[in-house]
Amino acid sequence: MKISQLEVYRRLAALSTAGFDLERALQTSIVEGNGARHDAVIAVAISIRRGTTLSRALAKHPEVFPLSDRAMIEAGEKSGRLPEVFTALAEWYELKAQLWRIIKSGMGRPLLSIHAAAFIIPIHMVFMDLWLEYILSVLFFLMIFYVPAGGMISLYRGSDKHGSFRRLLDRALLKMPILGKGLRDIALARYCFGFWTLFTSGFPIPRYAEIAADLSGNAEVSAMLYGGRESAQQGKPISKGFSLELPRDFLVLWEVGEESGRLDQTLRHLYEKRIERGEFYLKEFSRWLPRMIYFLVVIVIIYYLLSEGTIISLRI
Repeated sequence: MKISQLEVYRRLAALSTAGFDLERALQTSIVEGNGARHDAVIAVAISIRRGTTLSRALAKHPEVFPLSDRAMIEAGEKSGRLPEVFTALAEWYELKAQLWRIIKSGMGRPLLSIHAAAFIIPIHMVFMDLWLEYILSVLFFLMIFYVPAGGMISLYRGSDKHGSFRRLLDRALLKMPILGKGLRDIALARYCFGFWTLFTSGFPIPRYAEIAADLSGNAEVSAMLYGGRESAQQGKPISKGFSLELPRDFLVLWEVGEESGRLDQTLRHLYEKRIERGEFYLKEFSRWLPRMIYFLVVIVIIYYLLSEGTIISLRI
């Protein structure tokens, strides 16, 4: 059974809080698992036994432990707050799993409808013993949906997350009705989550402001937040460097937290508020997504029937 990132961090949080030393906690956290993540954790435990720090041991396995995780763990290591960091990472991966379940639940029925329509619409060809034409029609119908979606996903994953093309794509996503608001709030929540976790780490402020901006997961939102690092480098409050395009309530609350000296509590509040809003918008999007896909299916069906009718009339 493959062990998930969520399970690893959840077990590490529980074991380190209970007083287990790091090497034993790592070995115990994956005792029932297997796969690449299982092997990487074992290798990390061996490295620690040989005197390597946890952050350096994790850096040898970037395919399992992304830079954002490693940065937060390094901060927890330096500040002596590893159990809290493991708990925070477990919370984040649990939230990611929950958000993914919301999206999948909204995609299930529309995808089923697309496949059903692809096989049913040209069914008359089967009765005419036109099997090759039937198969080609099914494939054509499915390609209308999958080729654009697959192309966009490939472009997004293959682009440099700091490049202008990724920023252009992320900007377009943020402009989408409902989904854009959800993605923006999730990105801001990730920033607050990272900043809050690194806040007492002992890192220089510009450094964890930069790390937290990278954690947002959206190039456009990150660009709006990067000014916070530059502002901190100049000895000014971080909020002074934020883009004014960010939500007004986010900017005001951050400024209040800095002025009152209670930024840590403000960050937690902002994180929880943005997560709640982002979750709400994603649920709304998953509720409307089937309707949008049904509408596209109807358009494709009409186009298909009209093109079929044109072909038949030409044959006659």
